[in-house]
Amino acid sequence: MAGRKRLPDSLLAGKQLVDAAKRGDLAEAQRLLAAGECAAQSHRGQTALGAAAGAGHLAMAKLLVGAGAVVDDGQGPYTYTALHASIAAGHTEVVEFLVHEAGADVRLRSWSDGFPEHIAASRGHLDVLKLVIGAAGIDVTDPAGDPEGLCKTELHCAAENGAVEVVRFLLDAGAPVDYPDPEANGGTALHYAAGKGHRGVVTLLLDRGAGIEARCSAGATALETACAHGSVDVASLLLLRGADPAVIFRRTGERGGSGQEGMVVTLQQAKAAAAAAAAGGVATFDDNDDNGTRRVTRGASRRHQEFWGESSAAKGPRR
Repeated sequence: MAGRKRLPDSLLAGKQLVDAAKRGDLAEAQRLLAAGECAAQSHRGQTALGAAAGAGHLAMAKLLVGAGAVVDDGQGPYTYTALHASIAAGHTEVVEFLVHEAGADVRLRSWSDGFPEHIAASRGHLDVLKLVIGAAGIDVTDPAGDPEGLCKTELHCAAENGAVEVVRFLLDAGAPVDYPDPEANGGTALHYAAGKGHRGVVTLLLDRGAGIEARCSAGATALETACAHGSVDVASLLLLRGADPAVIFRRTGERGGSGQEGMVVTLQQAKAAAAAAAAGGVATFDDNDDNGTRRVTRGASRRHQEFWGESSAAKGPRR
């Protein structure tokens, strides 16, 4: 049986340096560089500097930059530079070196994750976010200042990924809590947190004045978003904080379909959880409860009446 084909010398050299950089093997990297390897070498789209930065090897990053590695290499249709890699991994010292000593471009957008500040916010790396915001001179109070006007804000990114401390920092810094996402469907940070089931972030946003009935461009509120994603926990919280469930019954009646009926079932469960929480108890659910499921799949107006019972006071206090 024939053995595996040997990589061409050009590809083998690139792989060796990238692998050494990823391991943080300074001795091997120095040997390869002394033997004539180019510090800007890459293997299958990854540069040696990108590998070192993503792995947090500061000394290796300094060695490669000193030997001539291109700091912002990785641009093109699939832009992802060493700075993007180090931010995503949360390596603050490497980020600081690349930005303040190596001259990395902090306004270079990655192909998949937005600008550096969006990457840091999404990953919950607060120290890195502060560093990037300071270096780029970003005013978080003015999301409209985005150079392309197309990206989610740092607040959207943090809320979507449940990064509570980053959300808190941005709100403390004056980020507008209800700014609509210009990149996708006009949702607010509350929509993003609700859709992902991040109860802690939802609580914080509501405490800071987020509009509980704010709608995205498709007309959905945070409650509808939570129900659409099956998040009973967040939906019950929103109900306790005064979210109006009527929109779900109206929209179910308008559009129908199993997806919308599933939202009503989630809402029914959330109502039970909210009632239990208000009474200091714990609710349990049975997704296969024929009686409950069938009761919430009749006409929209009747569903609404059955959901709240005799009094609208059952909805709990509004904020």
